[in-house]
Amino acid sequence: MSPLQQYIADTWPDGIVRLFRSESRLGLIGARLMGASKASGDVLVFLDAHCEATTLWIEPLLSRIQESPTSVVCPIIHSINDKTLSFIYGPMRTADGQLTSNTGTFTWSGHFSWEQPPSWFVSSRNLTTDPIKSLTMAGGLFAISRKYFFHIGSYDSAMEIWGGENLEMSFRVWQCGGSIEVAVCSHVGHIFRPIHPYGFPSKYSFHSFLLSSISYCIFLSVSLPQIIVTIETNNLLHKLQLIAGKFPSRSLHLTAMSVDGGDVSERIELRQRLHCKSFDWFIKNIATHKFIFTKNVTAYGKVFPPTAAG
Repeated sequence: MSPLQQYIADTWPDGIVRLFRSESRLGLIGARLMGASKASGDVLVFLDAHCEATTLWIEPLLSRIQESPTSVVCPIIHSINDKTLSFIYGPMRTADGQLTSNTGTFTWSGHFSWEQPPSWFVSSRNLTTDPIKSLTMAGGLFAISRKYFFHIGSYDSAMEIWGGENLEMSFRVWQCGGSIEVAVCSHVGHIFRPIHPYGFPSKYSFHSFLLSSISYCIFLSVSLPQIIVTIETNNLLHKLQLIAGKFPSRSLHLTAMSVDGGDVSERIELRQRLHCKSFDWFIKNIATHKFIFTKNVTAYGKVFPPTAAG
């Protein structure tokens, strides 16, 4: 018995905690899919290993899912120092003075980012303890109805190692009838490390990123604004080439277009089966405050002071 197995047996002799190991490296997405397949409870809770939960952190997540089974609920995420392991509480107030934290958004370069929640996300709540809508989730910490997780397509199993699955799932949830929310009464710490403490297999020169799966572009649909992609991964870039070819009026600038991304018909069928709305709907109805480069710009170019114009 390994030290970890012994610790689990000693700490939880009733067997409530179980340890499963895969025979090969699965990466984050594969490991979570394996865990979800083993779970039998009504709610799945995904937590990165480098997290520390606070007292009564899970009750707000479970309560919200009981009220709204199609809500994917995240805790407020605080930082844990990667060297001292000290718990660092983040900002707790919005512009209206209510208890909250930053919520998730995305950049047009395809990265997850944080934002101050727009005022209507905050004011639309009946109580200050109600969850706040979030465009996206960080991905490492969330709870979801087990039934709903599989109903909306779980994770795209074609995505490998790590990265991008959080944005792909966020857009899919919103566009297919669900919502991403932050429970303001649930608090969990997370270690944000400056570097990866592990390596990637040689065929992955970068993490899988959101572009490792066609799901991202499928769920963005034909109203995809211009996205500039500068990644070197040879994971599944060809899937973007398929979308670029299908929607030639939308511009996708890629550094690599020769990699076979594999069969994406399953994810296309999933979108059709769930009667998902377009990304254009998402922007106009949910992310209404999002700046769009192709629409919210008067001109492009450089600005010089008069003395330097010559």
